[in-house]
Amino acid sequence: CGLIIDADTLELRRDYVRFSRCRLRDTVTVDHTVAPREQLMRRARDGFCDWLPHAVLLDSQVNSSSTVTRNICEAALLNALRLLAFRNALTAELASTVCTDTATGTSAASSNATQNEDWSVFCQSA
Repeated sequence: CGLIIDADTLELRRDYVRFSRCRLRDTVTVDHTVAPREQLMRRARDGFCDWLPHAVLLDSQVNSSSTVTRNICEAALLNALRLLAFRNALTAELASTVCTDTATGTSAASSNATQNEDWSVFCQSA
């Protein structure tokens, strides 16, 4: 079920072992139909809730305060790492869509110019 139960205290934690068997960047998807900035904001907002869905992980009647804190910190860390993996995947995707004309030295954007403009705005704010 994705939870670790401490046999001595019966406290619950999320099991992150499955992430040790794969690269984190393989767990993120870049949606080409949505602007990069919107995707990143949505992931930042919703990512934490997606990785801490069990209310029992935050229940102080089940877990000690240190375990609740650990559960929150682990979920926040995973969300941050997934956001970084998403940003890196997005950078690679967008970098491959921009072509440079070696004769003139000018850049020509791919057919999706809106995404490239959004990406440049994101880079400036980061």
